[in-house]
Amino acid sequence: MGLDLYCIEEHVRVGSYSYVHVERTNWIKATLKYLEANHLHQLLDELSTWLLNDHVNYNSVSAKPSKLMSQCKLQGLHYFVVHSDCDGSWKPHQSKQILKTLEKIIDYMEEEEDSDDSDELEDSDNQTENSDDSSNDDEDEDEPVQPEQAQPANTVSKLQKHHMYKILSESVNTNTSIKFG
Repeated sequence: MGLDLYCIEEHVRVGSYSYVHVERTNWIKATLKYLEANHLHQLLDELSTWLLNDHVNYNSVSAKPSKLMSQCKLQGLHYFVVHSDCDGSWKPHQSKQILKTLEKIIDYMEEEEDSDDSDELEDSDNQTENSDDSSNDDEDEDEPVQPEQAQPANTVSKLQKHHMYKILSESVNTNTSIKFG
């Protein structure tokens, strides 16, 4: 058992439930490094409470992304951390914010190791009919997601190799929710 993500023809096995918590911790740590490197100390102070003894401190994570988090365009971290592990979904606008956050923090993430808990992206024969016509909460234009062009080539390469990049892009580009299973 664990967390699997589905979107049209894309399927990602994120890993066991315990690995999902490790992944969340890694995203928070990378975001904290990003905030420190970019001198965003007010948000750094806020998000530092999200970790306690090297684990996610769910008691300090608010129900919605903070205004400061949204201003820094990092609300994708909130959507990534705050979700049900087994029965939920990310709407396309949430996938877009998660992808934008990943673009910002990818250089601060520890290199992923191949393990039994974290499988690589797989193509799935399972078709999921889940087009989502809900309105987008972002003020951004709806356009296919591509890595920001100002990023160095090695950053773009790391981003495209990340195990969640393809499914997040699929969700945004097709306006289809990612379903958890």
